[in-house]
Amino acid sequence: MNVFSKKVTCIVSSLILYKAYTSAFSSVMYADAAHEKIEKALSWAVSIANDDSHGYSQKYRDGPDYDCSSLVVHALNYAGISTGSALYTGNLKSELTKNGFTWIPWSQINNVSNLQRGDILLYRGSDSGHTEFYLGNSQNVAAHGTYNHPETGDQTGKEISVAAYWYDNWNGVLRYNYSGPDPDPVQPQSGCFSPCGASYTSIVEALKSIDVDSSMTYRKQIAAANGISG
Repeated sequence: MNVFSKKVTCIVSSLILYKAYTSAFSSVMYADAAHEKIEKALSWAVSIANDDSHGYSQKYRDGPDYDCSSLVVHALNYAGISTGSALYTGNLKSELTKNGFTWIPWSQINNVSNLQRGDILLYRGSDSGHTEFYLGNSQNVAAHGTYNHPETGDQTGKEISVAAYWYDNWNGVLRYNYSGPDPDPVQPQSGCFSPCGASYTSIVEALKSIDVDSSMTYRKQIAAANGISG
């Protein structure tokens, strides 16, 4: 496989994230930018929210569908942030505080004005829980629920979405503040889009597999954005 072919997955991934990132926030003024890794995590989460091939599922929560906690964990892992053994809202706090996050009780937050972009909102009760990313400007991104559509994908546009901030009896927030290298860094998961793990020798095949324009004109734009000539 030549160098061009090997770069296909990364190119497509970058393009998808860029398109999703700009479309989701084109009309929203940014809050103060978060740590660069958190920005990558937020971009990934927003790209999933904007792609209706991804819906809400607790049974099939590791792609293509996600539930609230798996969306957060996969987003952080995509950005190269270790999440330890975090699997669900019940151990999200204990695992993330071992990996560069600080726990801030809601009593110290009180309201949305004290949240920071990239904060992970967490509620955990005796037998249930919920978590969302705070994006700034009173907006969250999260996996919310099936809305009576258990099939794969998002049939309503609301299963995983960017939506207005809302108070869900949050216990507190997890805020990333690790300034040095991650204690147990993970490799960013570049290019894991449907069909995940597929290998292509042609960028046309790769683009068609995710329903992206594969015309020469569009391929030139992708190449230019990634510094590829010829």
